[in-house]
Amino acid sequence: REPLATPLPPNSSLPAHRNKRRQSQQAAGEPKKKKASTKSNSAANATFASLLFNDGESQDPLHVLQEQFRVTDHPHYRKSREAPVLLAIWKKINTHRTSLVFRRPVSSKDAPGYDQRILFPIDLSLVRKMITSRVVSSFADLHIRIGMICHNCMKYNGRESDYGVVTRDFEAMVDDLILQAVYNEIKKSAAKS
Repeated sequence: REPLATPLPPNSSLPAHRNKRRQSQQAAGEPKKKKASTKSNSAANATFASLLFNDGESQDPLHVLQEQFRVTDHPHYRKSREAPVLLAIWKKINTHRTSLVFRRPVSSKDAPGYDQRILFPIDLSLVRKMITSRVVSSFADLHIRIGMICHNCMKYNGRESDYGVVTRDFEAMVDDLILQAVYNEIKKSAAKS
């Protein structure tokens, strides 16, 4: 069996983008991409700000972020946040139509054998408690916990089940919300400097 990979949202352009980048690197004779060296926060912010606020391009800034950088590499993604900031994002996630099945813990009556198959059961109510108790203190922590919810659902129900389809929609929505939150933080820090 293959390990469960993080599901891609329907109609995702990521595989095509990866293939295109790989082909252009091979055509140019470039070596495979090495791990980027860490930059200082101000240098990374300047790089992102120059991409995001380029007036000559009409491209969506979020699209630029997705194409040029991995948001997980940006300092604002891992920076510790106040609980109200994370709770605001949690509230947007929790009120979305696809989050209905993830709001409460899974009961053994509804899903027999869930306790044996899933090692770390988690739901949105537990994520909220983790935010208020400061176990989750950054966008990265929140993203990891939401990813765990989605992984558990896919592992128990299967990728092609009805729950799997809902999970992919849910995860795509969460990715967009967190990307937007990081973008807003970058924009705020660029405006301050």
